[in-house]
Amino acid sequence: ICALTNPAVFPFQGNDLSRHMSDVFACHIVPPMDEESHRRILTSYGKGVHPDVINKLVKVWEDLRVAHETGVISYIFSVRESVSIVKHLSAFPDEGVQTAIENVLAFDRLDASLSNHLNKIFRNQGIKMVTKEKVVEAGRGVGGISTPKTRASSPKHGKEDPDNTPHVGGNTWAGGTGGSDTAGLGG
Repeated sequence: ICALTNPAVFPFQGNDLSRHMSDVFACHIVPPMDEESHRRILTSYGKGVHPDVINKLVKVWEDLRVAHETGVISYIFSVRESVSIVKHLSAFPDEGVQTAIENVLAFDRLDASLSNHLNKIFRNQGIKMVTKEKVVEAGRGVGGISTPKTRASSPKHGKEDPDNTPHVGGNTWAGGTGGSDTAGLGG
């Protein structure tokens, strides 16, 4: 039996698999990924991403792992987040490292204490993060955090799009993913 579980620590609240199953099964815990393996994975996803950027991200993730193990931060940043950054850089090379990082870590940056730690860790590896003011500013106005309409009595049927183009969010068009008062596909 192969089972993959989250660690039994905050914020994941996974199960302590060894405690529950080691009397019947031989449990093996896979240690965190070594830097060279991490580098190879990021390189495989980041065709065209400069090796210096990949090396910096590998070092940042090693520093994040140490910060978690020493209790400086509570969230365990995984390889998945670093892969997402590299995939973003590969797909949108003109947007730069800062935008790719914000695309993945924007939610985490709303926590002031965590944001300060992230800024320090990234800065130690030569990666400048978007300023806290810009993160807060991005949450306002166009393209920022939306304020849903809460007084709708029921979902409405939106306008029909004659071109049938995909629509995400909002409350104008019929279908799509829906919005605050427009039913999306599937309910």
